[in-house]
Amino acid sequence: MHTKLSLLACALMVTPVAAQLEISLGVRETGAAGGSFTAIGDNGGFSGAIEWVNLDGQTLNLDGTWQTFTFNFATDTLTGFTGNGAVDGDFGTLEHIRIRNTGGVAGNIALWIDDIVNTTDAGASTVADFESTADGAEDVFQEPSFSGSTGGNVLTGSDSSGVTSAIANSGSKSFRCDWEYTDTTDTRWVRLTTFQTPNTPNPLIRFDMNSVITIAIRGLNCDPGSATVSAGCPPGLHSLGGPVIGVEGSPGIGTDFNITADNVFGSITALFLGSEIAPIPLSILSPVPGASLCITPVVLSIPYSGSSPASITIPLSDDPFLCGTAIDCQWLDLDVTIGNLALGSSEVLNIVVGS
Repeated sequence: MHTKLSLLACALMVTPVAAQLEISLGVRETGAAGGSFTAIGDNGGFSGAIEWVNLDGQTLNLDGTWQTFTFNFATDTLTGFTGNGAVDGDFGTLEHIRIRNTGGVAGNIALWIDDIVNTTDAGASTVADFESTADGAEDVFQEPSFSGSTGGNVLTGSDSSGVTSAIANSGSKSFRCDWEYTDTTDTRWVRLTTFQTPNTPNPLIRFDMNSVITIAIRGLNCDPGSATVSAGCPPGLHSLGGPVIGVEGSPGIGTDFNITADNVFGSITALFLGSEIAPIPLSILSPVPGASLCITPVVLSIPYSGSSPASITIPLSDDPFLCGTAIDCQWLDLDVTIGNLALGSSEVLNIVVGS
């Protein structure tokens, strides 16, 4: 059994988020290079020059909101990357999203991409919405360090990518990627390429017919969430060998995660949330060896009643200001074979809410 906490009312520290990146579109002229057009979103290959659409002309605010980026082939300025500054041919592929660090952003960047749509005189066609792709798989885009053009701008070992069910602009899924720039130089950029991605590689798009590409993007300058067991509060385990604290899932903004306790009697069980302190022995109350309370002030005490393991769900709102929120927690559980106040105590779990 588990209990669901309806509100995270225990924030101890909040870190505001305020940073910006510049977003551009890179397209490859596969049609002019002899490729053929089948349908929007199909694999269009990887031959042909690359042009930028509206180079560094749109700003992504890393504030956790979904923002729509629009690229109009009929009106936007074109700049050559490997091309001549003009779109050659009637069609090609979405080759990359250019993400430039004009804001001098340091630390982890988390980006979600959803609802890539190509609208022409014939109507709107979805290039990708990620709904049919398994979580964790790469779809449309490779990882941020993949491109040889900009791999040196990405801090080694900092990047990851894949489809997620945690957050979406529409439907239930989006594509997420994380990385850090090697430094805060404002010329650093990432070429988030579609080159030979396992799913939806090199997606075809139209350049003619008043073609417009729209992409929904959400960003945060926020480290991934973490939950680690503290070494500063040894457990005082009762006759059942509990409570043993654990976590299921990751404490990320807009997601749920569970704080668990194994080997509990479940008669009188409680999860305490607050700040970790040096252990206060419970020997005056509890005959359980080593039992101690390591949380104060107790911001919230959540009772639990039921079978082992105990589990309490913590839902985190989709609020960027939760990024960096720190909270510590500890389980106490009554040993019913001894009675009185024979409380067993778990270690402390240190939680930091992240992206």
